[in-house]
Amino acid sequence: MINSIAGFYLGSDLTKYFSLSKNFFISTRQVNAEVKQFGSSLFIKPPKRIRKLINSGNYVAMPTRGIEDKEFDHFYKLTNRTTIGFYRARG
Repeated sequence: MINSIAGFYLGSDLTKYFSLSKNFFISTRQVNAEVKQFGSSLFIKPPKRIRKLINSGNYVAMPTRGIEDKEFDHFYKLTNRTTIGFYRARG
């Protein structure tokens, strides 16, 4: 689980959680989330259903090839070219 403030996550924390490159949110402007910048820090607020998955601490997230991948329980289309898959951590 990562920390949030009013549903916003620090961009660098979210890139680690999603297993994305560390500059992903800096180089990508078309994100399906609310984005705020304070100084040199980006804060990202994903949709509520995604925040619930992150905050539960029960899911692992990573980029996937698309929503047809059967290994994942949930999907989040972060950008037009990036889909994040969530699977429930077992054990």
